[in-house]
Amino acid sequence: MEVVLLKTGSDKELKDTKKVRMKNNVQSPIINDGVAQSGEGYFKSVKALPGYQLEVEMVTRAKILFDFRSRLNTVRFGKLRDEEMFTSVYTDGLHLIFHKQGRVPVKIDAKEFMDLVLVDRTSSTHRMPE
Repeated sequence: MEVVLLKTGSDKELKDTKKVRMKNNVQSPIINDGVAQSGEGYFKSVKALPGYQLEVEMVTRAKILFDFRSRLNTVRFGKLRDEEMFTSVYTDGLHLIFHKQGRVPVKIDAKEFMDLVLVDRTSSTHRMPE
């Protein structure tokens, strides 16, 4: 599994920004395909890349390049083997959403996405014994 995390801005800058937003009760706009939505969110943008890669930008300006191939043989994400469904990915700020006409969408919230990024459940230590 290959994950690349690029972060801009210091931790102090990010914490200070959050404190100011909380103090002033300001909600950051979430940008989705150029449309601002009100409300707090986690994902700023997402783009499907060749080879079942995702480029995800968080509202904190962190960018994550995530290789989804190791998850495509799971029950949860098997539908994403359909390349058209995988490349349909977009965000509402709170979820990564894969949707294809006539199919049930696959939604991934921020907590689940970070679990996918940080924990390799495809290794032998996370598999059920045979």
